[in-house]
Amino acid sequence: MLARAALDHVAAGEQVVPLCPFITGWLERHSDYDRLVDHPFTEAVLRSQA
Repeated sequence: MLARAALDHVAAGEQVVPLCPFITGWLERHSDYDRLVDHPFTEAVLRSQA
């Protein structure tokens, strides 16, 4: 419920970079929120952590 509320707030014009495993998993199960993810930046951050 908290994840949905936070992402609904983000939907007002922002994007997210999901690094938390909980939020990443939640987003994988709720593909309707995929438009909120900044995929290029998320991938760049994850590559830099490798």
